[in-house]
Amino acid sequence: MQKKLTYLAWALLLAVSSTPSLASEKSLTKDQLKYDQIRPADPAFMVTTSFGFEGYHIRDYKGIVRGVTVRQPTIGQHLKAEFKSTVGGRMSPFITMCETARQQAYDIMVERAKAAGANAVVGFRYDSSSYQSDDDVGTEVVCYGTAVVVEASRISTTETQSLAP
Repeated sequence: MQKKLTYLAWALLLAVSSTPSLASEKSLTKDQLKYDQIRPADPAFMVTTSFGFEGYHIRDYKGIVRGVTVRQPTIGQHLKAEFKSTVGGRMSPFITMCETARQQAYDIMVERAKAAGANAVVGFRYDSSSYQSDDDVGTEVVCYGTAVVVEASRISTTETQSLAP
């Protein structure tokens, strides 16, 4: 009888310890599919973290633009996260909330740059912070950069270097 209980305990422990791993892999795949669907607001609008684009020159600076959003998890996301904090693992509900906030801030920044007459943003950055009080949790996401008007260079960089004395 003792051997059967020990065997049952080990089998149960093995089943419980392997389940989160499988669940995490499924969750990761499901989350990745959602993130793959996130696309820039306008694919023709160029955004870069550097301060220029290869093959283009900046014709005009329109100023600093930013997008800001503050998000809180939904009741469902909050309950799922509470459960996950008990069992451990990836906090998929909060990851989804953060990804949504980043996309919203990005879209707002692009719209403000377009409204300023820009066709690109250079020096793009994200910044975020989170807050938590008794039963309140959320995240603030800011993205910013310099709105510019770029146009294709008439001669390439290599041609410019060959023209130098």
